[in-house]
Amino acid sequence: MSGFAAVVPPAGAPVDRALVERMAGFLSFRGPDGAGARVLDGCGLAHSLLLTGDRPEPAGPFSLGGSLHIVCDARLDARADLLRALRGAGHAAMPEAGAAELIARAYRAWGRGCVHRLTGDFAFALWDAADRRLFCARDPLGVKLLYHASPGGSFACSNTLECVRLHPGLDAGLDEPHTPLTQAEYAMGHGRRDGLRAAQKAADAIVGVGEREHVRQRARHEGDAEPSLNGGQQ
Repeated sequence: MSGFAAVVPPAGAPVDRALVERMAGFLSFRGPDGAGARVLDGCGLAHSLLLTGDRPEPAGPFSLGGSLHIVCDARLDARADLLRALRGAGHAAMPEAGAAELIARAYRAWGRGCVHRLTGDFAFALWDAADRRLFCARDPLGVKLLYHASPGGSFACSNTLECVRLHPGLDAGLDEPHTPLTQAEYAMGHGRRDGLRAAQKAADAIVGVGEREHVRQRARHEGDAEPSLNGGQQ
């Protein structure tokens, strides 16, 4: 599978270019068909590409209109249905468009509700430059993995656990989580001091860090807690 990572610094701090490039280098084992890193105003993205023969994909982060930037590991099904829905929403894409472009266009059309329009196996991180917001999600069955952490008011995510652990604010001794992140949203300038986290598998969970630094979650069973990396409950 392709590899990707995203980092958002604390409010007012610059993106750590060296960290983004280190993550991109680490992910090279996942993508022998191309790699790239991009440092934006407020976010850094890294990507390594593994071509599977499904659709051609660009190596490195994909940008749409200069304001949406995405990295992903995705295989989308029901493409004809998605293309038809995008066309009806006024965001038409070419039939040969890759998964990254389709997800970006779906986000432009439906916001974070785009995940309910996607069918297949996917995990992605999308930087919305206009809103200065990073939106991350993975398929509800958990076929694709996605891990995230919020050390010291920053945010980091990747589909590769050891890549997230490259963040200097994390404890390298943390154990591997039982389940990966489903969906997360990180608003620029609002953070939490926690370690690496994982949400309930197959849950429609949204981890939102907002002005009051609270966590919102919708899970299969009311009251489900989000497991921490060491296997305890948060």
